Amino acid sequence: EVPDGRGTWAIVCLPNSGVFYLLHKGTVRKIDYSKPRNVIDTPANDLPAEFRDEVKRQLDIHEISAAQQAEIFEKPAAPAATPASKTGANAPAKDEAQPASEAPKTTEQEAFTAWGKEVGGLQAGLGFKAGEKRAYTHGETVTLVVRVRNVGKEPITFNQGLVIWMLRNPLSVTDSNGKVVYVGCYRPVGSNGSLRHNQKLLPGKEVEYDKIELQLSPVSTKGDQESDQTLFGAGKFQIQYMANGSTTAGMISNTTGKLELEVNPEKEVFTAWGKEVGGLQAGLGYSLGARRVYSHGETVKFVLRVRNVGKDEVEFKHIWAYFVENPPAITDADGKPVQL
Repeated sequence: EVPDGRGTWAIVCLPNSGVFYLLHKGTVRKIDYSKPRNVIDTPANDLPAEFRDEVKRQLDIHEISAAQQAEIFEKPAAPAATPASKTGANAPAKDEAQPASEAPKTTEQEAFTAWGKEVGGLQAGLGFKAGEKRAYTHGETVTLVVRVRNVGKEPITFNQGLVIWMLRNPLSVTDSNGKVVYVGCYRPVGSNGSLRHNQKLLPGKEVEYDKIELQLSPVSTKGDQESDQTLFGAGKFQIQYMANGSTTAGMISNTTGKLELEVNPEKEVFTAWGKEVGGLQAGLGYSLGARRVYSHGETVKFVLRVRNVGKDEVEFKHIWAYFVENPPAITDADGKPVQL
């Protein structure tokens, strides 16, 4: 049952996750609909920080008042007649979760951004997604996020109607020696990145302007043609982005700060091989450079490999249905099965 009242509740989810969260009056409910015949509705205390931040951002964009937002994020005040706890009048109940706004953010939750200079009341910044500021390795894909924030006193609306269909490369990349490194990344001039038409940015607020998924590869894999959105080489790189679009304050041409990206070479691919059967071994592992510790909100890609360890050539066919009938077996640190 969804609560009544505009601006008093919010639903947030990740596409294809099979789960969404419902926020209302300071409480969070987790709705697991991955099995449509057995939908599970439970109280939740594990709402990812980026979900709460996104809900706040969308409410600000749609001009939901602070009072209405309180209906979503804050719990109703306790009645005056409620007796004080025996452990102290100011002590919260054991089962009362602390508001997310008061919980200190860990480094893993924070999103790092290198901000540029203010132009026309706006600042552009280039950074990482929350928890992804780290050294990367060949074979990985790093997601760079372009952010724009309003540091002026007036609201600014982004216009999408004046897109000039000429492509330009907004990326500027240099290596540790200051040498220019070409990386193809073309965008329409004046497109305002991924922002909606007539999206309003209030003073003191920021919005995600664009996202770039940059593949990291060794120089040895570089062909005759330059690959789009691929950074070849290792070391420390300085990356800037030029945001170019149209707003109610006029055309924008804002440069972000310089974001440092560290890329390390990867020498081998990790695979956990099984026992040999009929001259073949099957192994499950990571792609090149992807063996590391992951954080909530990330997606890890596993690679299934087969190798011939026998003396004869082996012919086999890939049957997709087999993986549906026999999904991966997963156990936690205590050996307890985890169902996908």
